[in-house]
Amino acid sequence: MVERIDLAPVDRVEITTLMDNYSDLLLPSTTTMKRFALADREGKAAEPPLAGHGLSLLIETYQDGTKHTTLMDTGFPTVGVQHNWRVLGFDPEAVDVVFLSHGHVDHFAALGEFLKAR
Repeated sequence: MVERIDLAPVDRVEITTLMDNYSDLLLPSTTTMKRFALADREGKAAEPPLAGHGLSLLIETYQDGTKHTTLMDTGFPTVGVQHNWRVLGFDPEAVDVVFLSHGHVDHFAALGEFLKAR
């Protein structure tokens, strides 16, 4: 028997793409989507995230002043995922829950690296 999970509304959701198979660094930010900056405020070039054959999403939900952090999939290749963690400021210790969408390697390959980083 599957345990019942009661869902509750949240005040805000932020989703950060930690790994995906496509990246267009020239697209501008919009009112609803913040894109990676190519340079800092002083004009120094930033180290961009890498694209790779895989998916990893950091999902942050906010409810009544409390933040909950979920990692959906861990992505592939592991070297690209770890690079993106660093340049995007991802902290594995901040994750409350990890879930894998399905059992393809491009969605779970970096799970071991994630667990080591905690």
